[in-house]
Amino acid sequence: MFGKKHSNDPVSGLGIKPLRLKDPKVLEILATRTADELLDEIKTYPEACINLIINFWKFKKVLLRIPDQNVISAIAGEIDRFEDTLKKYNFTIEDLTGKSYDSGLLMDFVHFEETDDESLKKPVISETLRPTIYFKGKVIEHGEIIVRKPPKSKAEE
Repeated sequence: MFGKKHSNDPVSGLGIKPLRLKDPKVLEILATRTADELLDEIKTYPEACINLIINFWKFKKVLLRIPDQNVISAIAGEIDRFEDTLKKYNFTIEDLTGKSYDSGLLMDFVHFEETDDESLKKPVISETLRPTIYFKGKVIEHGEIIVRKPPKSKAEE
């Protein structure tokens, strides 16, 4: 898998084709770097991608809270281009805020908060602290969420 938490092999499951050693670019890279340098780059790349994607997601959330629509309009095209680039390279960001909570969701961290809201009948994700990130449809980084639970009924107490 992609994320360091999920596999010791940083490129397994990514669909990466074997290197063709006749490729002059590959030969130049191999000739100018030690094996340790190459391994370090392979280990660093996935973590860097994940951190860039998470920071972009956080930046976008902050921008969308700006009340001045002129500011948002001015940068909306850049945000769209960044998202298009992620899609081009098979990355997907999933923010689960507002969706029903299912205990089968793949999350690294889940915080539950009690509520007195009688209209809430089932657990709902009230906030995404960190999105789930996919590469080619596979989870490479599990998200972190906060879940609002419906109030306990008198029978449960």
